[in-house]
Amino acid sequence: MKNRTRPAALLASGVAAATVLAVVASNGNPGVAVAPALALLVLCALWKAPLRVCVLGLFFLCVVADAPQDNPMSGYWRSPLYFIGELLCTN
Repeated sequence: MKNRTRPAALLASGVAAATVLAVVASNGNPGVAVAPALALLVLCALWKAPLRVCVLGLFFLCVVADAPQDNPMSGYWRSPLYFIGELLCTN
């Protein structure tokens, strides 16, 4: 039983250290302080989720997000999902 708690303790101390570093680097911004814990939560969710859920989620984002090379709305307005389209098209 000890072998299973050791990686969890190391992971928790790593997240705590990342949180402290994020708070110091951002001068106490609470949004940045929560980011390492949320990143770990998202990573665990992606690790445990079946592949079909991840693929369907990515497919949904590809369909919904605007493609920047299409110049949607002639550049006058950007949808809230425009940045996701930029991420998907630039990588």
